[in-house]
Amino acid sequence: VRRAIRGGLEWLKQKVFRVGEDWYFLMTLGVLMALISYTMNFAIGRVVRAHKWLYREIGDSHLLRYLSWTVYPVALVSFSSGFSQSITP
Repeated sequence: VRRAIRGGLEWLKQKVFRVGEDWYFLMTLGVLMALISYTMNFAIGRVVRAHKWLYREIGDSHLLRYLSWTVYPVALVSFSSGFSQSITP
């Protein structure tokens, strides 16, 4: 029985590694990218909801509404570009 199991596992090993060893890394990379994408989607949804809440809570002041509609995205873009600049070589 052991010999049959060992033979079956050797056959499976030959078939799996015949494809190449890169598929382990590619599968891991795909799962990691899916998790990062889901996390980013969740975070962006929260930020958009907070932006809309801030816009509603300001009231009738047109100047404050304009500033909230322009300064908030500019601050986020500035942070994003600064972060990208700090991690690039």
